Amino acid sequence: MIAEARESILRKIRKLLALSQGGTTEEEATLATRRAHELLAEHNLAMSDVEQDVEQGDRVLDDTTVDGAREIWPANLWHATAMLHFCGYFYREVREQDRTIGLRHVVIGRRHNVEVAKLTALYLVAAVGRLADAAARAVPADERRRFRASFRRACGYRLTERVHALRAGSAAPRGADGSSTLPALLSLYQSERDANEALLRRHGIRLASPGRHDRLTHAGGADAGRRAAETISLHRQLGTSAPPPTAARPGRGAGQRELFA
Repeated sequence: MIAEARESILRKIRKLLALSQGGTTEEEATLATRRAHELLAEHNLAMSDVEQDVEQGDRVLDDTTVDGAREIWPANLWHATAMLHFCGYFYREVREQDRTIGLRHVVIGRRHNVEVAKLTALYLVAAVGRLADAAARAVPADERRRFRASFRRACGYRLTERVHALRAGSAAPRGADGSSTLPALLSLYQSERDANEALLRRHGIRLASPGRHDRLTHAGGADAGRRAAETISLHRQLGTSAPPPTAARPGRGAGQRELFA
């Protein structure tokens, strides 16, 4: 394959892979993934050929997003979304006078992947909150707080499962005849994970497991939340807006813990 033709094919494959990462419908993402790997097989190319000319100096550790969450489900959803978009993730609990006042979400990866992951996570978390508030209006006032909390938690956890399943599905597509094709993005997921972990090591960051979990205290809220999670699109649509990151309220002292979500 002459150099010009090879580069043209590589550009087309990169565009298809970028399309498969988000900002489109699930069907379009699946079709883009399948077509990218059909081109790889047709032209006897490997993922390393696609990756080798990509600039390596755009990897970032973005810690600019802080919210007022005191629950863990948003961190789980951020983590799953980051992984879907080839990024790493951890969070820090922002603490003030020995109490948690919010979470700082930290996403690691190529700059464009980080931006897509952040926008998607913000969209999903905001959707959970809106649905919880709407559903709680039909609940007696003395139950609303527990209902809303259990709704958010159950909805967030179910969404997290769906995002993980979407990532697993994108790594094992099927051909038109149902046969297995090349592992879609599998080598890219692994190489990006290795590079992200190397960046963490360079920053001297060591991650620990989260030490707490959210409880479900209202069965009706939890059931409603799980059902609502099935209605939320996993792909942030082009042209929609996500709420901007909120400014951090500074914690006093060294009250932040790095946790792997």
